Amino acid sequence: MIHFFKYILTFVLAFSISIVFAQREINPEKVEKLQSKKLIFLWPGMNCPAFKNTYDVYGFKIVCAGSINTTTLNKNNKKVVKTVNRTYGKDWFNQNVKSFIQKDN
Repeated sequence: MIHFFKYILTFVLAFSISIVFAQREINPEKVEKLQSKKLIFLWPGMNCPAFKNTYDVYGFKIVCAGSINTTTLNKNNKKVVKTVNRTYGKDWFNQNVKSFIQKDN
């Protein structure tokens, strides 16, 4: 039973730490660096949510792509994600993708 609580405590601590690091302030020099590369992530599909202004906050844009050629879309998005992760850290894009969507109040 004690091992179960240790497991739960470890999971909660790891999750909390990942949230803190994901929410830390973004370095303005990194934002400018990405802005100069004019990166555009193409959001696939017809159901496109409203996005926050990722260009000013993170340095790249997200544009609704609809149903364009998936080969072109995937190639572009892999390049964007790779460049963003190289700037902000390993797997940063996937860890933060939900925060790009604007929440209705």
